[in-house]
Amino acid sequence: MIKNLITLSVLALSLTGCNDGRDEDSNNYIGNLSLDGYAYVGKTLVADVSDANGDGENVTYTWSTDSGVIADATGPSYTVTSNDVGSSLTVTVNYVDAAGNAEKLVAKTSNAVEDNSPLDLSIFGDAKIGATLIARAIDLNGIPEGTTFVWNADGVPIDGQNEGSLDISADLLDKKITVQVSYEDNVGYSESATSAETAAVIDPTVVVPPVENPDTGSAGNTNTTKVATIKDTKTDDAGELRYKRDSSDALAQGKMSVSVLKAADEAKTAYVSLFNGSTSTSNAIVDLKILDGTFAIRGHEVTDAEFVNITTTFTPGEWIDVEMMWDATQVTVVINGDSYGPFTTASLNVASDVANAHVRTVVMKLGDTSGVATTDFLVDNLKVYSDTAGQTLVYEDDFESYDLTHDLAANYDGATSEA
Repeated sequence: MIKNLITLSVLALSLTGCNDGRDEDSNNYIGNLSLDGYAYVGKTLVADVSDANGDGENVTYTWSTDSGVIADATGPSYTVTSNDVGSSLTVTVNYVDAAGNAEKLVAKTSNAVEDNSPLDLSIFGDAKIGATLIARAIDLNGIPEGTTFVWNADGVPIDGQNEGSLDISADLLDKKITVQVSYEDNVGYSESATSAETAAVIDPTVVVPPVENPDTGSAGNTNTTKVATIKDTKTDDAGELRYKRDSSDALAQGKMSVSVLKAADEAKTAYVSLFNGSTSTSNAIVDLKILDGTFAIRGHEVTDAEFVNITTTFTPGEWIDVEMMWDATQVTVVINGDSYGPFTTASLNVASDVANAHVRTVVMKLGDTSGVATTDFLVDNLKVYSDTAGQTLVYEDDFESYDLTHDLAANYDGATSEA
């Protein structure tokens, strides 16, 4: 097993100057100029002159970039500044050696000046007992061999864990893991970073208990049942459960019913929606937004002449029964027994083959493409009928047949995510 995933990419600096040699015509031994250091912002370059004829007098130093001479840079050393980034540095040395020979030596960095490339530190792996987390440290300036890491559980260092990886043991259950590292990189910059924390460590062998959901078929009865859970932990996508029919099986009329539960402390919006083929929100046949105790239908807001004023409210953390019925031109939404409609499709951009509100896709969704949700959106008892009266059932899922933690993307449309 690879236990240390650390990228080490050192940008070494090659420096050039004049070589020692004898001028046959003048019998002069030409001096040598070496340039030591790294061409990085904040680092110091040192010009070192040697001459077989003996040390010279009246030595002058001129430092320059590709664009010209650097003012006041007249000594044997030069500290690189941010103004030099992207340019090579050159030092020119003039002097008269001990034998009376006038010398001019030039040395130039072989690389353009760069600024520091800060350390990027993250954790790779799943936060669960028995898994291995790997510290992924990227520093383009190079990380010294033997660098040690500090692994933390809920901010407290884990005793003896100083390698580039961490094997998660049972005593870390429910704790959030971070890793820290400090060192001087291969260019000489001091680097220190702490990674973002993982999710709380879980035990993958523990079975999550089923959720209690009222059995809508038996008034006053409460049964223990399995339900679908939808998460939204991705910043670039929403979590969703998507049922989709073939284009040849689009329903010109029909009914959909489902029970959903949105948690009490969830700030993100949840949705129950009907679409034809395109699931762009502008092409929704109906898009029910489940807010914080209230509802709205997207596309039917106060500026719409056909504004649908939903007065039904709900208590977050309690189950909501949703029904949607449609025919060739209209849609009706029923929430906990309260009926709204019929009204025309919310879509602003339906194509001609969608204009009659033929339904192919049913979506239950949580969140959006910005930020993440902190709780799960629960779904149960999904039913789809090919008639508005709900007599001809064409699809049904009560989620009882799946193992707990089963990924529903294997059974639903490929766009299903985190369900």
